[in-house]
Amino acid sequence: KKGGAIREPLQGAETKLGEKFFGGISETVETMLEVLTSTRAERGELLLHGSDLLKATPLELAASKERPNLSALVKLMENAIEDPSLNPHFEVEGRTYLHLMAECGSVRLCKRLIQLGCKVRQVDDMGFAPVHVAAAGGHPMCLKLLLDEDESMINLSDGETNSTPLHYAALYGRARCVSLLLDRGARLDQLDSFGATAPMKAAYHGHKSVLRIVGKSAKLHLKDKENNNAFLLSCLQGHFACSTTLKKYLPRSEVSSSHQNKRGDTPIWGTFLHNNFDYLKVLLEDENPGGKKVFFEDTVKKMIGSHTMGPFHFQLLHRCLLHLNDKQQCYKMVRYLLSSGADPNARTTDRKTPLFVASFQNRVSCIPLLLNHGADVAAVDEDGNTALHFTRHVDIAAKILATLDDSDSRRHYCNVQNNQGNGALHVAFSRSDYDMATFLLTHGANPNLQNANGNRPEECIWSRDVVFDIPYLTKVEGGGIFMSPVNFCQNFA
Repeated sequence: KKGGAIREPLQGAETKLGEKFFGGISETVETMLEVLTSTRAERGELLLHGSDLLKATPLELAASKERPNLSALVKLMENAIEDPSLNPHFEVEGRTYLHLMAECGSVRLCKRLIQLGCKVRQVDDMGFAPVHVAAAGGHPMCLKLLLDEDESMINLSDGETNSTPLHYAALYGRARCVSLLLDRGARLDQLDSFGATAPMKAAYHGHKSVLRIVGKSAKLHLKDKENNNAFLLSCLQGHFACSTTLKKYLPRSEVSSSHQNKRGDTPIWGTFLHNNFDYLKVLLEDENPGGKKVFFEDTVKKMIGSHTMGPFHFQLLHRCLLHLNDKQQCYKMVRYLLSSGADPNARTTDRKTPLFVASFQNRVSCIPLLLNHGADVAAVDEDGNTALHFTRHVDIAAKILATLDDSDSRRHYCNVQNNQGNGALHVAFSRSDYDMATFLLTHGANPNLQNANGNRPEECIWSRDVVFDIPYLTKVEGGGIFMSPVNFCQNFA
């Protein structure tokens, strides 16, 4: 973002700078050249234009970069701060010298700029004040200086996300700034434009030190617009050390393993998402009335059979097949769930089994696991589709058909029509899927089968209509013109 958008603070931004650093600008020609070179930029990188660019001093040129070199700025500002020609009110897109020195963490320069007339409440074009920048950068002494000038900025919201200085300090894990802000009266329950509190920001980004500071507050239970609380966010991001910290301060009802946000994410799903069975064990043992005396395996089996998520009533098998990007992790989790008693024929609200999801998501390695544990290939969803309608990989189709006894059974299965009269071949043609169409025709799919509109599979080739429009699956559209002979199906008739 241009102008005053808060940037990720520099690594080591709180390191104390020695006298040599501040005084070195006039020590040697080489040092001066180094500083001046660092202020140069391509014209497109500068926020000054026209005559302003021609008249700009080296300090103003350095300050006008979209991403200024902060160390060079400090050196230049040290050299110019007592120069009578310095314009302390210089700004680019609302960003002042005070914004930049607050980002650098230079208390002395910030104090001098305030004495020269820089306004501590001035916001840049993105709505950020110096107090937001100091909090994000982790500069408590700068933050104290600014608040001493105007205490009313303690809960000042920015113009971008309605975040306060406390939100930014928590977001970047600035524990000392968090302590300072709380001591000065910052509100822990103030919400940003997403409905998130500062503790939620800390939990999401894994800042345990911040959570320890805010832990005794009664505001940790608050939820954002998506029904996330700090505990759920820490689990979903894999910050289980933060989850453990939060459990010490939150009531049992707020750290339930089955608490769901609007999408259906739960702490239990977080443990599967991040492959952390140790924390899954902690969650389940804490909620087990019998404590650790009950076998963990029995508790897991009970949980797997009853844990449904979201408006579509996904079970853990559905979610793993849908959302685990790593193929090896997905295979491992599916194998674990099936061996622990997960139902391979569990249904969503629209009657889809895990086999449907695995077929659509091209989970080739997971298909044999599901089939070996009794997945029903003949199952149909509420629209009359079989798993074959959703299959986009020939290897998966081959594994599914291999479970059928004979060629007649396979031929019948290939010609099952859904509620719109479409068979798997109609779907393959509408996707312009040459390999799948060839496979289905080879195994007995009828090229003359008509759907409810009277169209044969080959006639669906010209369609760009939506084939599947299911909220939790990637939208599949028709492929348009299929570059193949018009009489393609005649070779299989």
